[in-house]
Amino acid sequence: MLKYCLMVSTLVLANTPLRAQHPALRATIARLAAGAPAKVGVALRVLETNDTLSYHNRQPYPMMSVFKLAIAMQVLHEVDRGHLRLAQQQLLTKADLPGDTHSPLRDKYPSGNVRVSIQELLTYMVTVSDNNACDILLRLVGGPAKLTAYVRQLGVWPFVAEVSEAQMAAVWRNQYRNWSYPST
Repeated sequence: MLKYCLMVSTLVLANTPLRAQHPALRATIARLAAGAPAKVGVALRVLETNDTLSYHNRQPYPMMSVFKLAIAMQVLHEVDRGHLRLAQQQLLTKADLPGDTHSPLRDKYPSGNVRVSIQELLTYMVTVSDNNACDILLRLVGGPAKLTAYVRQLGVWPFVAEVSEAQMAAVWRNQYRNWSYPST
């Protein structure tokens, strides 16, 4: 159902100009959201015109793996500042690669004790949503509180990151502790 809603939304949105809260587009989103077995929030912006549309935008939504984008941004910011290098090697131990989470990185290096570049960690985190790579990079940039401060410094509000992937896996409710609004 979710894939269907996303596909239909993409087709509708690709062919409909926003024109400042366009009523037909808003009605289509509302109809699709009404049929979804979830709380739905949407925010769109046309970069060329700054035209926007939002639907249920003023309530928090869990970011789940979306917060990996912010981690990648902060890692690359630290690379730009010269504090990290993409070629920099990180020693990964077996403890860095727990088995109770999605991790193609761990599948490749099940015993740990391997050096992996920050670039490879970024690639795993962004392309296959690797949770262990995510947590390693999150530690490198100083943890959830530093990530939240970095994103807020960019003017993005609200954005709250409080827990790592390991913490989300350990306690189901923790997935709701990393949140933002659709327009964030």
